[in-house]
Amino acid sequence: MLNDTIIEFYLKYIRAKLVPKYR
Repeated sequence: MLNDTIIEFYLKYIRAKLVPKYR
């Protein structure tokens, strides 16, 4: 489950970087 949390956090980080508008 821990891995899933890391993946979610990583995806969120990438999404925020790719879409600064989301932030």
